[in-house]
Amino acid sequence: MSYLARAERRQSIIDAAVRVLIREGFAGLTTRSVARELGSSPGQIHHHFESTGELAIEAWRSYTDAEIAAFHTATDALGPRERLSDFFGNFTDGTSESELRLWANAWAHAQSTPDFAPAYLESYQELVGVLTELFRDGEAAALITLRSTPGSAAARILLLAIGLSGMAAIDPEGFSERHRTRIIGDALSAELGA
Repeated sequence: MSYLARAERRQSIIDAAVRVLIREGFAGLTTRSVARELGSSPGQIHHHFESTGELAIEAWRSYTDAEIAAFHTATDALGPRERLSDFFGNFTDGTSESELRLWANAWAHAQSTPDFAPAYLESYQELVGVLTELFRDGEAAALITLRSTPGSAAARILLLAIGLSGMAAIDPEGFSERHRTRIIGDALSAELGA
């Protein structure tokens, strides 16, 4: 392993932890798995992080920050309606299945790991904020039914998508992609007044 400044080494550990998190979920995120991913030793991880819990928090924050930035980059040139369609279309066409599954896994981890819960809540609120701005933005605002405020509409659909993905992990046949797509599509139609 080559020499890196402390901040660069710490970031390389976080990057390796994100790759493990995406591939194996929170159960697979251990000091050993991250060290293996990094080509280093567990001691190197402990030198930069007090615990695996601290590393999990930093990996989650890094992952969600990157995903939100990627969404902005991919959709900034689109109008509000197209941005909404792009975001929610990923829920209904199965292209964001692994991301939703990771969010569901993080939700479960937050419930069982009190130290992680604030990081999960923070990232969830950031994502709801992104969606709320889309709902409020010009043309897209007209799509929301009068019974719903933009933030609550975004929160409901996001929670529904995360919950369905978690259920699919438990019961893949009962919550098939087709079934989940229909449920999300119906919710979107109700929220967007389509």
